[in-house]
Amino acid sequence: MVAVAVPRSVELVVSLLAVLKSGAAYLPLDPEYPARRIAHTLRDADPVCVVADRADRLPEGTATPRWCWSP
Repeated sequence: MVAVAVPRSVELVVSLLAVLKSGAAYLPLDPEYPARRIAHTLRDADPVCVVADRADRLPEGTATPRWCWSP
C-alpha cells in the first residue's frame, strides 16, 4: 500500500496511475486534513511509502519513507 497525499491535479492522476501500474493499492490522504489525523492514518495503515506534492504537507515523526514532487 502506498499513501498518496496530493491535491486534485495532474500530479494526483500520475501518482495514482504509477501506484496502480506497480500493482500496489493506494491510500488517498487529503493534504488539507489536520496533521494529527494524517499521522494517525499513516500509523494505522502502515503504508510502504508516502507520495506527496510538497514535503511540508506531511507531519513529522512518521517513519514512513516519503517521495515528494517538489522539496
